Amino acid sequence: ETLKTIAVKGQEKALIIKSWHVLRSLIAAAQRVFLTSADAGRLVDTHFRAMAPHLPFYWMKSMHKPFDGHVLKQVHAADEIGAINQLALPLQQGKHIGVLFTEKGNCKDFAKQLHTMLPDKRVWVLTGDGAVEYYQAMLNPYSKIDMLAKIRATEDDAVKPDVLCYTSTIGEGSSINVRGWYHRQYVVANVRTLDEQQAAQGGHRIRHPIETEL
Repeated sequence: ETLKTIAVKGQEKALIIKSWHVLRSLIAAAQRVFLTSADAGRLVDTHFRAMAPHLPFYWMKSMHKPFDGHVLKQVHAADEIGAINQLALPLQQGKHIGVLFTEKGNCKDFAKQLHTMLPDKRVWVLTGDGAVEYYQAMLNPYSKIDMLAKIRATEDDAVKPDVLCYTSTIGEGSSINVRGWYHRQYVVANVRTLDEQQAAQGGHRIRHPIETEL
């Protein structure tokens, strides 16, 4: 049960390693190690060099620039109501937004309040606990896998969300590539608990925002 083989992009195979002991064995038998993790520097310094100090390690670095050509703007709110009003404004203008929340509790609370303010807007919520859709008088539960599939694959405007509220559940490797729908991407962060890397990764899940100011 330590190693599990999964299909990746058709016929290719990848190993999910669930044990540091197995990882050490694999690295001990390797001649070179290539890393693609966004956190590769910390992983190497903390773990890999201790496992195999004689091995060369290589970083595979993407040349992609997140939001190239866009302007990142900071918006401060005095309290939760002020922050919710900031998110409600583009929705009232008929726009569609994606919102990363760095705290799960905020994600759920904000989604419920946005639904109360704007019941005719379709609000999708995705956290580690599961997924739900708020729309008019309905509350529709989904599995996380089902909602991720809907988020990535939906082409029918009638079932796309007006606002997608999510946490780091949508992380690296889970891109939202729908074009011409999401106007803005927001990140709602508590400065006391903000993880900068999580915010940078999660805030770039919507790949093609319409507006240049984010």
